[in-house]
Amino acid sequence: MLPETLWLVSRKGPCRFCIHGDGFAIGSKKSHRLVGRKFAARGHLTFVINYRPSPRHPYPASIEDFCQALCWVWDRLDRFDGDKHRRSATERTADLA
Repeated sequence: MLPETLWLVSRKGPCRFCIHGDGFAIGSKKSHRLVGRKFAARGHLTFVINYRPSPRHPYPASIEDFCQALCWVWDRLDRFDGDKHRRSATERTADLA
């Protein structure tokens, strides 16, 4: 089972983490759902990661959440047929628009 902060979009290929940005204050995993699906359509094992936003949750809460999500995925990547040698994270996604 995936933790609440992750959405698995595809189960194959290189591992991609989609992070909503805007100063760790705006957006959510829901706002990046389409981005995750576009990466998945290109063959990426895609996780759309959520975190506690600022200013309600001061720094470093968002970074801690992101690191926790990455560790959770890394520890279970074999279960998703992910490639530990091909991984990346993205915050800006204009190239997929």
